[in-house]
Amino acid sequence: MQAADLDRIAELLDPNVHWGTCVNRDQALNWYRSRLGGVRADVTEVDIDNDTIEVGTTVHEDGLTYGARQAFRVAEGAIVEIRPLPERT
Repeated sequence: MQAADLDRIAELLDPNVHWGTCVNRDQALNWYRSRLGGVRADVTEVDIDNDTIEVGTTVHEDGLTYGARQAFRVAEGAIVEIRPLPERT
């Protein structure tokens, strides 16, 4: 993400990855493409739970800074699902 390398991101995603309203890799990459110019996310935590990688970030966007957490479910070496997680309290 920090390198804004969509080809490297594409290599990680299953062709049928589900993420929000995105139901395939092309849709997910289009979403990333639209955000790469003005958003920076710093990774603050990484936890692995079976087939899921939980990632916490601090996001910097349009003068705002906020925390965000996501779960990346992996199957056969590719990310098949991305979903939001609640912030830690």
